[in-house]
Amino acid sequence: MNITHESVDAILTSLMPKSGQSKPIAILASNGKKYILKRQIVTIDGNQVNEDSVFMQELFVTQLAAKLQIPVPNVAILEITNDFINANKDFLFQYKLTPGIYFGSELLPNIE
Repeated sequence: MNITHESVDAILTSLMPKSGQSKPIAILASNGKKYILKRQIVTIDGNQVNEDSVFMQELFVTQLAAKLQIPVPNVAILEITNDFINANKDFLFQYKLTPGIYFGSELLPNIE
């Protein structure tokens, strides 16, 4: 399994998933591919909780699935830079994004 390290270039608001506990975010990465970015801030019973193990859990499960030959989308380590946040201050508040690394699953076409 080849895991690349990419920068987040844009938030794709029109492709946002409607479900998911972490309210994942659709993004365009520096390699031109679209990914679903998983956040550590999740909503549980109406409260926002920082689950600081999301990145490692997603990475571990993806690698386990690959070893078991279970098909999974390609993944990437996605980086949100200070420059991106400074140029897109509304995302800081709207999506509770901060600079750092995040787990991303490649967005597959025509998949619910």
